[in-house]
Amino acid sequence: MDELEALKARYDTYLAFTRQLAAKASPTAGLLGLGSSPKDHPGHEEFYEDVGRLVTALLAADPTPAQVSEAAGFLIRSAAEHRDEPLAFWFLFAAQSHARPLIPLLAPEVCAALRTFYDANYPKNTRLPVQKEVYHLLKKGGKGA
Repeated sequence: MDELEALKARYDTYLAFTRQLAAKASPTAGLLGLGSSPKDHPGHEEFYEDVGRLVTALLAADPTPAQVSEAAGFLIRSAAEHRDEPLAFWFLFAAQSHARPLIPLLAPEVCAALRTFYDANYPKNTRLPVQKEVYHLLKKGGKGA
């Protein structure tokens, strides 16, 4: 399995994990400090760290421009594609931070398309500092900027 496929597979296992957590959770889990909330499970942090390692491995494997574009687009689009899964959404949104080293390698037209997607799917008032940084990098335009 190549690095890009490993990244996608990790997202698939994470989404299955969050769906399982949500299905098993009590409606009162974590309320008033009682019990544990599914959002506090260490599996979320493991996912985030794994994504960082997988992106680093992808970059070390000397990816083609098409692989870089696909990986960056995947990282940026995933949260929007799973907006209806609140347990996963915010961690997928956070994992966009790992697109930062990929963005400067993108063609300007790919950056423009991803920036248009970002504007349409992630309102400015929902962006945290890391998403603002991702957007700023997309705005700079990738290669040759």
